[in-house]
Amino acid sequence: MIAHGTSFYAFGGQDDDNNKLNDVWCYNGSAWDCIKFEEGDLCPVARSGHTAVVNGNKMYIFGGMVELTKELNDLAIFDLDTKKFVQADPCPFGEEVVAQ
Repeated sequence: MIAHGTSFYAFGGQDDDNNKLNDVWCYNGSAWDCIKFEEGDLCPVARSGHTAVVNGNKMYIFGGMVELTKELNDLAIFDLDTKKFVQADPCPFGEEVVAQ
């Protein structure tokens, strides 16, 4: 969950049956609203256990788990102004960055 302006945003997680989710919710001080996406919109894979931070007008979502033995190593970016996911720019260091 992140805070942006006077709102809070939450992405994904899991339900009571351990099904992973990829929905985005916004709390504006009085109610939670689910942000709806249209068919064809960019949307990351459902996950739980991820990390989210805000920088400027974007929420950056990193990693998480699809299932107990399947961890993710990806980055999703949600534009808080347009309420849409946007494509991340390619890493300037190549496909993988490996610590030496």
